[in-house]
Amino acid sequence: LDAAIEHIAVIYDKQKPLPVKKPWLPPLERQIVSSYVQEYCIGQDMEAVELPLDLKVDIGLVDIPEEQSQTGYRLDLFKDGNAAFFAAPGYGKSMFLTTVLLSLALKNSVDKLNFYICDFGNSARAYSVK
Repeated sequence: LDAAIEHIAVIYDKQKPLPVKKPWLPPLERQIVSSYVQEYCIGQDMEAVELPLDLKVDIGLVDIPEEQSQTGYRLDLFKDGNAAFFAAPGYGKSMFLTTVLLSLALKNSVDKLNFYICDFGNSARAYSVK
């Protein structure tokens, strides 16, 4: 069996076949960094930069298998108004809120944007403070 597999491998290598196009995208990275952080914040002194109020937040990626693409999903609180996120326990409500608040805090100064947070849940506020 080993001799047959080696012979097949030699013949395959001689033919120099073209790679087969895969019908799926590579898996998402374990940690997804906001496009805003990648473009504007790395290596800059953000306190020296005066930016207008920006209420746009990248909150995830949309996978479109039919088009073989993955695009960012942006929430624009200025244009869209209020947002609500409902889910069962353990489905990321606290992570969603933390992502939105930290993204907005990164892009806006405290003179322009304040947060008032009331958390009546189990342990989300302890997670957010750490």
